[in-house]
Amino acid sequence: MLPVGAGLITLRDMVIEAKKIFVVPPDNLAQLSRTLLQHDTTRIRDEVSEMQNTSVLFHACAIAKQLIAEANSHLTWKFVEDLWIEIMSYASAQCRVDMHAHQLRKGPEYLSHVWLLQAHLGLLDQFQITPRQSSAQVLGSE
Repeated sequence: MLPVGAGLITLRDMVIEAKKIFVVPPDNLAQLSRTLLQHDTTRIRDEVSEMQNTSVLFHACAIAKQLIAEANSHLTWKFVEDLWIEIMSYASAQCRVDMHAHQLRKGPEYLSHVWLLQAHLGLLDQFQITPRQSSAQVLGSE
């Protein structure tokens, strides 16, 4: 239920970023994971916020590093909870209202139920996230 073309743009950006990271294709999943975790995610927040199309892969690497760093911490689950709320709220707001209405009539579409709860509680405007304010950027501020 994402806007038309959004997936293609994200995939294109991710492929470009992956080609930069993987000069030599990894042999197995463990090597792939190690390479991704070694990826530089220490870009200055201002530099990242100026980038219009920071790749999903960059943000995923930053989030994975933070989760690993806090693996034995009680903050890990709080972080996962906050990230999940942010992702679901953002994704539900990206879909058209008529699509949500259609999905609610048709059957169980989790994203539409999230949207319906947000609308019912008056939280739709509260969870609007600009393209420059994403999880990886918010991580640095905590």
